Amino acid sequence: GMVVYHTGLTPEQGGEVRLLSLETLVKHPDASWHPVAENPNFLGFYRWKILD
Repeated sequence: GMVVYHTGLTPEQGGEVRLLSLETLVKHPDASWHPVAENPNFLGFYRWKILD
């Protein structure tokens, strides 16, 4: 599947919305980006109701 996320910074600070595959995110070299329960930076996945 695909994941859309915001980098957290304002646009002036270089923040942006990104689209990537879940597989790519799982393999990210920085573990703080891994979507796993043990990662305190990961807050979960949300699906917009409009997509249902």
